[in-house]
Amino acid sequence: MNITKIKEIELQLAKSEKLSAIGEMAAGMAHEIRNPLTTVRGFVQMLDHKHRQMGISDFDDQVNLMLSEIDRVNQIIKDFLNLAKPKGTQIQALDINSLLNEVVILMENEALRQDIEINKVLAHSLPPVAGDKDQLSQVFINMINNAFQSMGEKGILTIHAWHRRTNPG
Repeated sequence: MNITKIKEIELQLAKSEKLSAIGEMAAGMAHEIRNPLTTVRGFVQMLDHKHRQMGISDFDDQVNLMLSEIDRVNQIIKDFLNLAKPKGTQIQALDINSLLNEVVILMENEALRQDIEINKVLAHSLPPVAGDKDQLSQVFINMINNAFQSMGEKGILTIHAWHRRTNPG
């Protein structure tokens, strides 16, 4: 191996180490942003609860907007942290119906908060799907969150799961 190639590899290694350090620093900053944001969200909810007890509903729209924006920032931070610290994928045979049922249970509180009804239409005999459970769950959560956001408050979200056989051709 010639000197030029060795120097190139050393430069790439140094650059990789710098990028890794920057990533770790950014992840630390994201955590530091998330902590006070959680406190702010808690106080907004507490003030909203006290206003409701007092029969004051003048600020409902503003409170809902604040909570929605706080949740959006938290989601951005969560996505960033997932990107900053990716974990290895664990491919396994997954039962889509079971996975969808688990995700819907996770999303029920948000659905209740937004007065959204979730209906499931799941085929009884779906074949297993090879995939990473956590990643596929996140895809379903993101899709449901997007549906909730596009609906606004009140609505019906129907989730269909079926198997379409393809003809070999």
